[in-house]
Amino acid sequence: MKRRYLFLLCAGYAAIFILSGCVSHPRVAIKRGYDISKIKTIGLGRFTNFANYENSGDVARDEFARQLILMGFIVKQSEEGVDAVLEGGISQFAPSKKYLFYAGEKQPGVTTQVVVSAPAIEISGSNVYYLGRAFGLRDESQILVSNATVGISARLIDTATNEIIWTNSFTYEGLDVQMAVENVVNFLVRSITGKGR
Repeated sequence: MKRRYLFLLCAGYAAIFILSGCVSHPRVAIKRGYDISKIKTIGLGRFTNFANYENSGDVARDEFARQLILMGFIVKQSEEGVDAVLEGGISQFAPSKKYLFYAGEKQPGVTTQVVVSAPAIEISGSNVYYLGRAFGLRDESQILVSNATVGISARLIDTATNEIIWTNSFTYEGLDVQMAVENVVNFLVRSITGKGR
């Protein structure tokens, strides 16, 4: 009986240890003692672009404006006459991609033969899906698609003290860039207050 109890106890601690490594911890940081609810007007600062995607910062910035307005904030293009300024950067920006490739004809005695007409291309996103055969082309033509991935880090700065009062980052993978941006921004905006307005 004691052995069984000891085994169950050890198994329980092992399960807790393993599961705690899988749980994602919040990345949000809010200045201790700061009353976020006093912020009514937010000015939009600069959002840096990701690598070769020149408008990626503008896409995120516009989505922040939309969602902050929906949450009840007054949003200004200016950094003057506001309670706080929101700024940030794009840490990942990989649009979804589709690939058409030709799998060579089956030959006797060969289990799998793949012939790709172009050199191998790195696929963005961590999930790749098979969409089936390309319409109107030979049976061996196939389509693969990869998800879009967007990562944004942001910070909110009190204009009176110039202190960073909130900061957070989030990455999301979606079917397209717009969906990924919307989900990342929604998560970040809701983490400012901890709830919807």
